[in-house]
Amino acid sequence: MSDEKVKQKAMETVADIYGIDSIAADHKDQKMTVIGDMDSVVIAKKLRKFGRIDILSVGPA
Repeated sequence: MSDEKVKQKAMETVADIYGIDSIAADHKDQKMTVIGDMDSVVIAKKLRKFGRIDILSVGPA
């Protein structure tokens, strides 16, 4: 996430996914934290247009 506009668009894109409880973005570390009961593959597909995607952690459902 190179700037505020990209961060905002990425957060808006993820916010439309069913099952998300919260979203937080860390501009310094270029990380986005998404919490909720959703499909991580769907999130990755939607965010690929904003840049490289790495899923760091997936917890139990």
